[in-house]
Amino acid sequence: MLPLVTSITENSGYFLLGTHTAIGADDPATQPAARLLASYLEIALGSAPPIRDAGSIVLELGTTGSENPEAYRLTVVPDRVTLRAPRPDGLLRGIQSLRHMLPAEALRPASGSRDWKLSAVDVTDEPDLAWRGVMLDVARHFFGKAEILRLIDLIAFHQLNVLHLHLTDDQGWRVPIDPYPRLIEVGSVRRAAHEGEPGIPPGRASGPAHRGAYSHADLAEIVAFAAERGILVVPEIDMPGHVQAAVAAYPELGIDPAPVPEVWPRWGINDLLLNPTDTVAEFFENVLAELMRIFPSPYIHIGGDECPTDRWAQDPQIVARAAALGLADVSRLHGWFMGRMARFVKARGRIPVGWDELAGADPGTVVMAWNTGAGIAVRAAEAGHPVVLAPSDRVYFDLYQSPSGEPRAQKGVITLADAYSFDPRAGRWGADLQGSVLGAQCQLWTEYVSDRDQLDYMLFPRLCAFAERAWSGGATDFNAFQTRLLSHLERLEALGVAFRPLDAAESR
Repeated sequence: MLPLVTSITENSGYFLLGTHTAIGADDPATQPAARLLASYLEIALGSAPPIRDAGSIVLELGTTGSENPEAYRLTVVPDRVTLRAPRPDGLLRGIQSLRHMLPAEALRPASGSRDWKLSAVDVTDEPDLAWRGVMLDVARHFFGKAEILRLIDLIAFHQLNVLHLHLTDDQGWRVPIDPYPRLIEVGSVRRAAHEGEPGIPPGRASGPAHRGAYSHADLAEIVAFAAERGILVVPEIDMPGHVQAAVAAYPELGIDPAPVPEVWPRWGINDLLLNPTDTVAEFFENVLAELMRIFPSPYIHIGGDECPTDRWAQDPQIVARAAALGLADVSRLHGWFMGRMARFVKARGRIPVGWDELAGADPGTVVMAWNTGAGIAVRAAEAGHPVVLAPSDRVYFDLYQSPSGEPRAQKGVITLADAYSFDPRAGRWGADLQGSVLGAQCQLWTEYVSDRDQLDYMLFPRLCAFAERAWSGGATDFNAFQTRLLSHLERLEALGVAFRPLDAAESR
């Protein structure tokens, strides 16, 4: 199985899964998991098995020897499959493991009505990390509702439990905020960049204007679909940098409203920041208030990364504002602004999350540690922050996958072996940090990822490696992972995933 399970004992015989199979779920708390399992088995069987008080596949809540809310025990004997978990989320994880036990052909849509053998086994399993996330940047390139639902199903298949949506950036604003309709009307449309502009290589243009935004109904469906699979959707509004799409829609948010900037058609770090006034802060508090109405997530990501403050330092009014606030220099306005946003989120009963530039924020703010080599994660933990490890040299899957022969990507190389070498439990994070590690997350920024096949190619199979290291505390053997990956890729092929083929050395 992949990720590697905690314990598995193989027994003799098999369970025959067929049209005669019924799912037993007599506890109302097990019914959502039963419905999900029935929808998956419908693909293999041609029709959904009935859900009854008793059946040959039994879902039940009860002790498994672990209090982990995602723990489960899956027992297969010739006449019965029993899935037990202390909490409903554990049932959802066990359902995915049951899917892994099926032949790959049973995962293929329209596989036909036939019987399938499940080998007799006894599996006990639980995750090592509570937060096992995937970030998708939908601001640089927009991915619609159908593509997001498909990705949710795939990350659930890999026992991951967080989808972090990067909804806004210089290049696009994708979430509707009713008091500010121009954020979508203007901010969701980006003109084509042209050859010679930064980020566009010679001989190429970026194509026609890029546009896209979700509706409230889209986002409600995404959140509900994810919840059915035990996935938490964490939204991000980036600020006070990465905001040119917002400033294009409402120029008064920027430092100098004349001339009005366009939604940025280029890539890179932008020096355009919000004007750090009370009025602008109130605007973004209103944005966050609406975001929290759309997304029930206990975690709300407020960005905070990559904010060069040179333009602030050149503006006499901003220099004077920093002095009036008692700040040593204008660069401290970043902390003032983000601190205000974090307190706003906390006052409404949610938990603020930010990139590691927020490491000096109020304790309790979750710090997503992406910078490498500077000990930021350790310092954040020492300051009282829960930490999600997201190092850019191991789990940024927008980087090249090998030194040559790859489609255009961000500079740098993260191979499959590099991704598997990420150990969120030891190494540079330090033993003292472990009690503060909330979890780990991989990222896919989409400057060079514009469609589903590119998304699949960049994520898989590196996401498989990340998923195993995030779930399985005992998984350290890359060679054993490679062996299990070969059969797992057959499953991905059956699911229609356009993954990157393994190199010769990786497919031994």
